[in-house]
Amino acid sequence: MRHYGAQSMVTPLRTVLVKRPDETFAVNDPVAWHYAGRPDLAVAQQEHDALVALLCQGGAEVIYHDESQPYFKHGQVTKTRRRGSDGSSP
Repeated sequence: MRHYGAQSMVTPLRTVLVKRPDETFAVNDPVAWHYAGRPDLAVAQQEHDALVALLCQGGAEVIYHDESQPYFKHGQVTKTRRRGSDGSSP
């Protein structure tokens, strides 16, 4: 069985799923998202590319999520319930 998520806080990353910032990253209404200003898409993409290069240099397999997600804006967080190490609910 393949494990997902972080199994340790200190072991090297082996596989990483990334999504390069696209047009949905540069939100039209930064105030609604509580941003100080509109994010700079070009800078975000450069920073993302640099992070991916570091991950690859460290030996991680980088998997890209390339599908457009116009309904998913930057800054949204999916909340999950925390589980114990035995898989039990809190």
